Amino acid sequence: MARADIFAQSPQLARLDALARAEVLANATRFALDSGQVLFRQGDVADALYILESGRLGIETRLPGDDTAALSPILPGEVVGEFALLDDAPRSARVTALLPSEGLRISRARFHALLADAQPGTVQLAAGLRRLVATRTRATLARIAAEGRFEPSSLRRAISFMAKPVPVAGDAAALLAGLGKLADLGPDGARALATPSRMVGVERGQGLVCINDDTPNTLWIVLRGALRASMARTGGAEQISIHGPGECVNVIALEDGAAPSLDIAAAEDCVLLRVPGKVLQPVLQPDSTNDSGSANDWHGALALVLGRQLVRDQRRANRHLGRALALERFNLGGLGGHA
Repeated sequence: MARADIFAQSPQLARLDALARAEVLANATRFALDSGQVLFRQGDVADALYILESGRLGIETRLPGDDTAALSPILPGEVVGEFALLDDAPRSARVTALLPSEGLRISRARFHALLADAQPGTVQLAAGLRRLVATRTRATLARIAAEGRFEPSSLRRAISFMAKPVPVAGDAAALLAGLGKLADLGPDGARALATPSRMVGVERGQGLVCINDDTPNTLWIVLRGALRASMARTGGAEQISIHGPGECVNVIALEDGAAPSLDIAAAEDCVLLRVPGKVLQPVLQPDSTNDSGSANDWHGALALVLGRQLVRDQRRANRHLGRALALERFNLGGLGGHA
């Protein structure tokens, strides 16, 4: 595949405009692997994103009990290692060439330097990577729902009834600025985000977001308390993750425009910031003509916050699926089957 054709072939990069595509190509280097060669290992420092032009890459992650599971392969035009540009945690899987493979490499250091300067192409690429993580997380959650074998019904919680959040008085900007996970916003960004938003309260056990909601146009930020993300099962709700202070909820739905991926309820009494979706549009859908901001502007800072939240959501979904697969293999082994 020629370098200029990679965008048309890529489900993750096709939305980049001409300026963004040129910027990506100008700041990428090439990589090449022989069949069987490792691109990176689980636990390695995440230092780059890779765009596959030709060949095939396999992804394998460790499960509890020192077992492994193979994930969907990476095909030409697809991206791998996207967490490196959105988060600073170590690699979460091993990637190996299943066939002789080559493509483009974008370093984390270069990407963040361009993002800090609000280069339009890099801002668009960051938005594309967030959508990619949202898509992959939704696929993981769909697989968890299809497996349906992890939590026994005795551990599931009663499904919460939907609540109407009540207004809460207070200084939302000060609360935002004091949360470590939102430190990129800074005091000015916290004020800019709080101004068009509303602070509300939800009591423990009340539902907030339903998976059947077809208008996912609100971002919820936890200021105090905790929200529980779960999926409906026979006998109750199976918990997938908990979101504490400083975490953003409903990001996947906002990024991909589909219905919420999980039901959300209050795990304890909560104070939340309700951010209207229209406030997020310059971040969610940047292009070369709008003012997408910089790392020092609240739009750019919020983009970093949302990217890290999506990575956290993906890692939690992967861990949940990993535990389910490990338990299934253990049970098969105990019954005389083959793992």
